Order: sequence, then structure tokens, then C-alpha cells
Amino acid sequence: MLTSLSFCPAANALAVPEIRETAIALSPLFESGEAVTIDLSEAREIDVSGLQLLIAARRSAARLNTQLSILADRGGALEQALVRAGFLDADGEPRNADEQAWADILKKGTQAA
Repeated sequence: MLTSLSFCPAANALAVPEIRETAIALSPLFESGEAVTIDLSEAREIDVSGLQLLIAARRSAARLNTQLSILADRGGALEQALVRAGFLDADGEPRNADEQAWADILKKGTQAA
């Protein structure tokens, strides 16, 4: 039976001042071999370093064949960061297939586990 580990970073944990500590806390979850859920419902600030961490988490999960779910609210900190960084258009919509994965995360929204 596959179990899942959840990680809910603090409100500002995906921004430069806290990113190192967040990365250190997240890393062992991927080494466990269990499915990982990153719940961004409490995130209030995500900057480019936070996006880099999420991209690295997606790549690590793929490399380790680990299921990764990212939960984020439409209009929330993740969508705002993706728009600012140019990963989605100004309306939060994807412009190409590469951006579709981020849009899909936002369409799923944050759900209770």
C-alpha cells in the first residue's frame, strides 16, 4: 500500500529568506520512496527561488519515480508567482504545453487529504 507524506510550508517559506530551510526539510521526503504532497494553502509569498524549488521537486520526483502532488489555490501565491515569472499569462492561463502542467495544478486546487 502506497502511503503519502504531506509538506505544508509556512507562509513565507518559499521565498529567499527561508528557502534553504524549506529545501532541507523537503529533501528527505523524496528519499522515503513514498508519495509526496506539497500543500501551498498557507503560502503567502512565493518568489523565483520558491518556483525553482518546486521545479526541482518535480524533477526529483520524476527521477526517483515518486508521485508528487502540489496543492494550490487558484488566485493564490503560486498563481501570482507563475504569472510574475512568465510561466502563465496575465490571466493565469497557459500559452503552450510546457505551461499546461502548472495550470493543471491550479485547476485541481487545494483539496483535503
